[in-house]
Amino acid sequence: MKTIYKKMMIALSILFLAGAARATIGTVEVEDFEFDPQIFTVNTGDTILWIWDEGAHTTTSTSVPAGATTWDAPITASSPIYMYMPTVPGNYNYHCTPHSSMGMLGNFTVVGTAGIPVSSEPVLNIKVTGQELAVAFNSLSATSVDISIYDMTGKSVRSLHSLTQGKNFNHTYSLSGMTRGMYFLQATAGAATITRKIVIE
Repeated sequence: MKTIYKKMMIALSILFLAGAARATIGTVEVEDFEFDPQIFTVNTGDTILWIWDEGAHTTTSTSVPAGATTWDAPITASSPIYMYMPTVPGNYNYHCTPHSSMGMLGNFTVVGTAGIPVSSEPVLNIKVTGQELAVAFNSLSATSVDISIYDMTGKSVRSLHSLTQGKNFNHTYSLSGMTRGMYFLQATAGAATITRKIVIE
């Protein structure tokens, strides 16, 4: 089980290297009916990753600040990672739904940071349908958009490049030849880098 965890950490280090100046990554290991660490603090714009090590669990929000997005995600062998980027400062509480009575609880605090302007963060919308990837990216200005897809070991499996003529970017890419599974998509427009998980079925 530890091998999967190590592969995840290697992949994440590669994926977020380009965005290290803007945000950091907080990882939570999910095993032995506990979240490790159980309590931590991050900044707005940081990314939190729950990483499966063993068992069948969830990460499920129980209370979040007003305006924050709730979540409910499985953390299992078939869904080994969940990524969440908080944009609202405050206290966040969560638990593992089947094991909350056993004390499988977690909490993190999000503090604001002037260096990451949440209100101006570009918006990325992605949709995978069959062997096609639709990407909509709203940037603050016209810029070139670079998109890379990584597998779970951190290996780059597809690099895509397009030039948007305005602030609103819409494009559909072919994913033919890619095997089914979970991947990370990283889109860069100017100084902004956004990463999302995608599943090709």
